[in-house]
Amino acid sequence: MAGWLIVSGATFVIEDTIGPSELTMGLAAAGVYLVIATLGVYVGWGLKRLNSRVRIVAGVLSALGLIAIPLGTLINGFFLYLLFNRKGKMVFSDEYRDVIRQTPDMRYRASWIVVAVLIGLIALIIGGIAGYVIVFEI
Repeated sequence: MAGWLIVSGATFVIEDTIGPSELTMGLAAAGVYLVIATLGVYVGWGLKRLNSRVRIVAGVLSALGLIAIPLGTLINGFFLYLLFNRKGKMVFSDEYRDVIRQTPDMRYRASWIVVAVLIGLIALIIGGIAGYVIVFEI
């Protein structure tokens, strides 16, 4: 969802260099991106708290993400599987919340590989935006 926020912000920056009709379309697209990013933040927050109602919204957003062929289809298809299979239903159940309450000392820690990949992806996004700004002198 951070990508949607970046695209939305970039749309506002780029729109200064084009005509009024393109500006209207760009602002509409930026508005759509902001709505999707806001929904993404809401869904992420709800999934982190294991809110079962957010699971439906996450499913709808993932179903929309299936359109992004080929990588988006694979990622969102896998996410839909994780949300709605038997184990996913268990994670969002009241019994699982009781287990979490009874074991407060158990915490998840990301491995160094996950952290390194995340830092690499963020650097790639920032580098791509910087390269675009340098090439097109925005």
